[in-house]
Amino acid sequence: ALVTYISLDSTLRAEATTHGDGGQVIVWSDEMTRILGSISAQGGQGSGHGGFIETSSLGFLEIDQNPDISATIGDGGTWLIDPTNIDIVAGSGNTNVPSVNPFTAIGDNAQLGVDLIISALTGGAEVVISTSAAGNQEGNITLTENATIDFNGTGVNSLTLQAANDIVIEGDIFDSVPGNDSLNLTFRADNDQNGQGGIEDSGSSNELLNTTGGGTISFSGAFSIIRRDWNSGGGDIEILGNQGVVTLFGQINSEGGDIDINGVGQQNGDGVVIQGSAPGDELASNGGNIRITGASGINIGGAANPSSGDLILTADTISIREQGVQSTGTGNLTLQPSSLDGTFII
Repeated sequence: ALVTYISLDSTLRAEATTHGDGGQVIVWSDEMTRILGSISAQGGQGSGHGGFIETSSLGFLEIDQNPDISATIGDGGTWLIDPTNIDIVAGSGNTNVPSVNPFTAIGDNAQLGVDLIISALTGGAEVVISTSAAGNQEGNITLTENATIDFNGTGVNSLTLQAANDIVIEGDIFDSVPGNDSLNLTFRADNDQNGQGGIEDSGSSNELLNTTGGGTISFSGAFSIIRRDWNSGGGDIEILGNQGVVTLFGQINSEGGDIDINGVGQQNGDGVVIQGSAPGDELASNGGNIRITGASGINIGGAANPSSGDLILTADTISIREQGVQSTGTGNLTLQPSSLDGTFII
């Protein structure tokens, strides 16, 4: 259709009753889609998952309320919506993005106030901010420099950023009064898997330590560049470069959790580069295991110290410079090639 309009008093339902998954609802247009009414694809009350809802347009898109893809027993469903860039900014305003979770862009040059995100991080919530790659913009997500995510007083929650292209981290993430709160972070760039988007932790002028209070940290993209310090406080940390290099400049500390770093691309033969550009730059797990896999190489300049945990390095070429490997405990060190032609330089 050229134009699709759903009025305020209209309801579209593709719901299961007692058992079963929710159905599919697709609202689409070539030029303009306006959705003022409600759309639901709930799972059954006794069993079943949420369904699939697509709200999109090749031109203008307006959505006044979030579709319901929940499930009482099973997993929530999927809401697919038009792509755009999203900047997470200071304050509580929103432009071209809903003011309630899930925060999915509905127009170009979308802005989302960080206060809306923080207010949604309550009661074990999973807040999802996403873009896709079918529109006029690349589908980047940027946590801008002045947008601070202080999750103090929110409890245990999860924040997921899913970008078709890049995720740029300029603002800080931390708990200003540590102790009772934790935040699981999942930042997934290159979500359309075209090999273009990556994680770029560019830092901010505040230079605060980014923490999750025991929550897990997962960064993945075609490449990952981490410039600042991150501390999970006991949660596992995963950093992936699915089609490119993982480059670390700052300190990564899991405080007992495992650390997994995997770079599958190549930069002068290295899939993982730990720069160690300043004193104290290192991987530290305080008892957790550290696993580093690089295709085809690993280049370690900053210290990697699992304390009493194991350190496992897997690559065809492993280069360890200066104090690149340390252990203050009883953990094992394993160097293993990806193939029979491996070379170790220590």
